[in-house]
Amino acid sequence: MKEIKQIINGDEPRFKPWDMLYFVIWFGVLSGLAEVAFFQMKGLVGGGIVYLRCNTVWMTPAVNVVILGILGLAALPVVVRLSRPMALRVTCVILGSVSFLSILCLESRRTFSRIHFIPKVIMAIALAIVLQRLIGRWAHGFERFVRRTTMIGLVLLVLVLTVAVGGWRHFQEREIIADLPDPPESVPNVLLIVLDTVRAESMSLYGYERQTTPFLKSFAEEGVVFQQAIATSSWTLPSHASFFTGRFLHET
Repeated sequence: MKEIKQIINGDEPRFKPWDMLYFVIWFGVLSGLAEVAFFQMKGLVGGGIVYLRCNTVWMTPAVNVVILGILGLAALPVVVRLSRPMALRVTCVILGSVSFLSILCLESRRTFSRIHFIPKVIMAIALAIVLQRLIGRWAHGFERFVRRTTMIGLVLLVLVLTVAVGGWRHFQEREIIADLPDPPESVPNVLLIVLDTVRAESMSLYGYERQTTPFLKSFAEEGVVFQQAIATSSWTLPSHASFFTGRFLHET
């Protein structure tokens, strides 16, 4: 109410640091959720791996908020000197450009991967300019909308989705394990530990001076260590196929 009276009297309040914080969180969370939805749909439509994980749901928006926060902090000395409507427009262009760019740069052969980076930057800036022009017509209403939906709506949505996805995957895993048949008594109990893209020369188990794998080293003292264990491929997928089948690449 106080701000409305100041606007009517021509004494409009300046853009404050906490105003920038609201927009940073709003744009960061929205662009992060858009990225999560993109990879989820890519996995479902493509019939491949579903990328949705509980950590992905909150980490992607959090990283975007940090990146936009750095940009917002750098732009803040200039933005606070502008009139409030102009500050809002500039903020939307800066944060919107990076948000759109993060979506345009997502890897997908069916969407934007064939477009070079510079055209993507131009497209992102153009989309942000269009967005700020649309917002400029009802700037104060949009600012109130951002304030009301940032904490109560978007942040709460991220927390709920994180808990829901984590609970769903935990329940799914328990259901899969419960449906497995009991192993025969004659089958040995084998635990396979895989460290992806780790060189043997970087492990203290194989003589590296730093204690990088102390637990594996102590575990190996009670078992057998193969000094010439060579993968069938430099690629993870066929190497794992060889783990479980004992066959070479041309056979799998």
